[in-house]
Amino acid sequence: MNDLQKGGQLPNVLNSDLPRWMHPVLDLDLRVGYALVKIGEPAVPTLTELLKDPDQDLRYRTLVILENLGPCAKTAVPAVLKCLEDKDPDVRSMAARTLGHIGRDARVSLPALRKALRDPSGKVRVEAAHTVLRLKPPSDEAMAVLLEGMRDRETEVRLLAIYAFRSLRLTEKRVVAALLTASKDDEDELVRCNALKCLVEVDLPPTVVVAALEARFMDESEEVRATAASLLGKVKDSKLAVPALVGALQNSSARVRATAAAALGRHGKAAVSALPALLQAMQDDPDDGVRDTAARASARIREEQGK
Repeated sequence: MNDLQKGGQLPNVLNSDLPRWMHPVLDLDLRVGYALVKIGEPAVPTLTELLKDPDQDLRYRTLVILENLGPCAKTAVPAVLKCLEDKDPDVRSMAARTLGHIGRDARVSLPALRKALRDPSGKVRVEAAHTVLRLKPPSDEAMAVLLEGMRDRETEVRLLAIYAFRSLRLTEKRVVAALLTASKDDEDELVRCNALKCLVEVDLPPTVVVAALEARFMDESEEVRATAASLLGKVKDSKLAVPALVGALQNSSARVRATAAAALGRHGKAAVSALPALLQAMQDDPDDGVRDTAARASARIREEQGK
């Protein structure tokens, strides 16, 4: 049994006296990061020391490892707190995120996190708001920051805000309104796609979700249209989702039509009413992939129907 298996001292390869180009954490070889997470709490003192390193990239990557350690990293909270004042906004945002993953032992950081809600960096504000709501909901101030983040000029900040809503499963009217607006009006297709995913994953009335997804079949982005079709395959209310997917079989994009056919197959016997449309797609669609997908979906529906 080696030192790592015994839970003993960290190997010398993490010694900060090594030349920078030899530092494995700086390069964050995935195996090294995974090994540190597997070591768990015994790794925390060394990682805490690395947060003092002058290299901001190393500080950031160390926080990533501490984030993945979660509650095991509770003794690192004071050092992570100091990183909320780091000169680099990426380090500050990761520090806020890490505190959220450490959990209740990081509640002592709430005053500093509330201060971070006014950070000049949008992504720091959003991560701080997310963590405040994870550690001690509700917080009107944190919620306001997330909603403001949905309107930020930086795509990354808007995506972080959506991720926070998905993680926290927030269903307040103002949150739903912001997500609906983002799903149709945001200039970035990735933001629109993620807003749709969030609408599906939080607990909203199926009528709201299906209407939002069906409306995106007119989106200029094929990626958004295909995402909407795929997500309709996850909607539990088949009575609402199936007619919307049948309509998508007429979409101008072969990718969207194939995705809609596959989604109909996922609804199984609840999609029996879609069999005529799938049969027509099998016979008449000009795209080989659509015809094949429609055939597989039809077979799946009939198989489940016969059970």
